[in-house]
Amino acid sequence: MSDQVAAATFVLVHSSSVGPATWAAVAGELRSRGQRVEVPSMLGLADEGPPYAHAYIDRAAAALASLPLDPSLVLVAHSNVGLFLPAIAESLAPRRLVLVFADASVPPIEGGDVELAPPAFLDELRAMAVDGVLPRWSEWWPDETTAGLFPDLVTRQLVAAEEPRLPVSFYEEKLSVAAGWAQRPCGYLRLSEGYEAEAAAAGELGWPIRRLSGEHLHMMVDAEGVAQALQSLAGILISRTAGEEA
Repeated sequence: MSDQVAAATFVLVHSSSVGPATWAAVAGELRSRGQRVEVPSMLGLADEGPPYAHAYIDRAAAALASLPLDPSLVLVAHSNVGLFLPAIAESLAPRRLVLVFADASVPPIEGGDVELAPPAFLDELRAMAVDGVLPRWSEWWPDETTAGLFPDLVTRQLVAAEEPRLPVSFYEEKLSVAAGWAQRPCGYLRLSEGYEAEAAAAGELGWPIRRLSGEHLHMMVDAEGVAQALQSLAGILISRTAGEEA
């Protein structure tokens, strides 16, 4: 039985700390299954100046503006970009959208101003910044900590080559999230144990959940499993959208 989701485009949005290579394997797997896929690049934001959060949202909206109105868009956000997902979705209205958080932060359901980094972590980032600029993401931790996130050394080097050096002020910004954003169908894909709390909270909201047993960059290790999980979630969420419109 085919898992293809008819008349949908998967939009795989990478974390601000890495690049589109993190989604390349899953994009290829989804395309091999007959799905339409977009992986917009958010690289270069540090060159555009503050406010960086709004620049990120504007970049995503501009990259996707030319997509046709008819198919559903399955917006998939990884890691900290989950906080941006409601604003990206709002910028793409009136397209029919469903949202999937993949090992991602989820903004407050009630909306409001959201910190891009918790205070304690922000202190750590400030401490490692040089002249206000952070090292590349893979350099934030010892090599032995990050090595297990990647399937091989070549993939690790490919991701590291894309990683931007962001100003610490990026993480000092706050993002305004509109109330009612979760009225759109939402789902959660847990890739690692570190995001179990977010997955459990999403389940309490009635969102469909898929859990995989991996690390935070599991989409680079098990593209087939992640693609399968995304298709499964998309099918459920799109059917809910169709039911609301009926």
